[in-house]
Amino acid sequence: MRELREEVGIEVARPPNRPFRVVDGEGFRMTVWTVTSWTGSPNNRATREHDDLRWVALDELEDLLLAPLFWQQKQTENGWLHSCRTSL
Repeated sequence: MRELREEVGIEVARPPNRPFRVVDGEGFRMTVWTVTSWTGSPNNRATREHDDLRWVALDELEDLLLAPLFWQQKQTENGWLHSCRTSL
C-alpha cells in the first residue's frame, strides 16, 4: 500500500487477506493484489522506476515491454498471464 501511495499517488483500503497471485521467477517474486476502489488520481510519481502508467485490457498485456525476467515468466503456459486469464 505504501508503494501505491508513493509511486502511483493513490490510497487503497486494506487488501484482502490473500493476494490474487504470487509470481515466482528466476531472481524475483511479485505479489499481485486486486484493488477495486481507491482515492486519488493515479499518476506516475516514480518516473525513474517506471516508464509509463496506464490502463490496459487483458489482451493487451502480451504486448507490454516488461523487465526481461518478468517477461520470461509471463510467456510460459503456466505463467501469471495464463493464470489471470483462467481466473477471470
